[in-house]
Amino acid sequence: MWAKLDDTTWRDPKMTALSDAAFRLYLCMTAYSADNLTDGVLEQRQVEQVAAVNGLHKKWPALATQLLTLGLLESEDNRWTIVGYLDRNPRREDYEARRQRDKKRLKDWRANHQLRVVDGA
Repeated sequence: MWAKLDDTTWRDPKMTALSDAAFRLYLCMTAYSADNLTDGVLEQRQVEQVAAVNGLHKKWPALATQLLTLGLLESEDNRWTIVGYLDRNPRREDYEARRQRDKKRLKDWRANHQLRVVDGA
């Protein structure tokens, strides 16, 4: 799986206003969400894990405040939502449906392209 960012992220005023550490937390939360198919919603323990893995465990509350203040994150009941994540990335159900279609298509292709041995040939 992969995560998409808008092509203009590098010059988005909200992004350029972030500290380097807050940008790293945002980017890593986005990648975590794509990797784990969370649809851009992370439980607080997941945000803490992402922060810890990236050396941000002591700073994450202040960094999250930056992201909240700029409207890049929303928080409710220890759940953190990456604003606009689903505008750029597929929903879990869509990704899994595509994966199943691709799996079936590959299986069908392999069945139709098996090496056939003909007697006496």
